[in-house]
Order: sequence, then structure tokens, then C-alpha cells
Amino acid sequence: SSVLEIDVNAMDNAGGIMRVQLGIDGTFDDPQPYYDSYTLELPSATGTYSVAARFFDRADNAITISTTVELTTAPQPGVTLEQVTETGATIVFSEIPEAETIETQIGATPTFTNAPWRPITEPIPWRWSSASPRVLWVRFRSADGIVSAPQILGPDAEHRYLSLIVRR
Repeated sequence: SSVLEIDVNAMDNAGGIMRVQLGIDGTFDDPQPYYDSYTLELPSATGTYSVAARFFDRADNAITISTTVELTTAPQPGVTLEQVTETGATIVFSEIPEAETIETQIGATPTFTNAPWRPITEPIPWRWSSASPRVLWVRFRSADGIVSAPQILGPDAEHRYLSLIVRR
């Protein structure tokens, strides 16, 4: 499921907002005390949802404010490494939707520091950093700005490095 953070700032000229009901697609939860922010759990399925907040004042007058939220998935083309050597590799992409403009960001770390977004082209040569494990990080961005989770690739990606603790 997806969690939506809702920031509300409501006022009433007769003494304030007392209760709020949150709803998805016309189905409202039980009333709860008025706060400045709420979390609402959306269904896990992609699609368009109507999200609403119904505010009640001291006199039990109500007003409903709503908006539309669209849940979609991040692009996730296939990505593999070929021609892997001690000094580098070639990054190869597959399963790229033709109708969608997708960019990629490739970096030596999961922070992608100084790594530009670029159109997906094949192949992309990559040189390993001599001072760190032979890994690279890749993520994708759709034309709508939706960014995928980073993926780690490389011959050292499967190694787990544990801290050494010495007790004396």
C-alpha cells in the first residue's frame, strides 16, 4: 500500500474545526480530532483515487475538500552488465517501453553525486573506481518525473562487508 501525507490548515469564523473525516473514493473513515496533518493509507493498486477531507465545526457544519491522486509505478527497464573486467564493464538495457521517454542516472554510489540524468543509450561503458568495490548504481526516471529505486550492479555487489569488532 501507499501512504499519503496530508497537510491541512482549516479555520472557522465561529470557533474552529473540531473533527475531520478522511475518505477515499467516497468512503469515509470515522471522525477524528482536528490536527494539522494526517496520514492516509491508499490502496496498493495503481490507478486514480479521489481523496477527501470532511471538516466539522463546533456547530456540526461540514465542508468537504477533495482532490485526485494518481498512483503509478516507476519505470524499471532491464539492466545488465556485459564484458565485465577488472577495470570496467558495459551497461546494457532491455525491456524499454517504446512509447515512454525514460532517462537513467548511473553513479558510483547510491547518492548519485554529480551523476547527470541522460537518455538511455546502448551500450554505456563504465570504468570502476580504483578506490572502492566494483559496483555501480542505476535508477530510472519517467517523463512524468517518477524515479525508480536504485539498483546495485557489479561483481562486488553480492559481497557483504561486515565491520570487524575486536573485544579486549
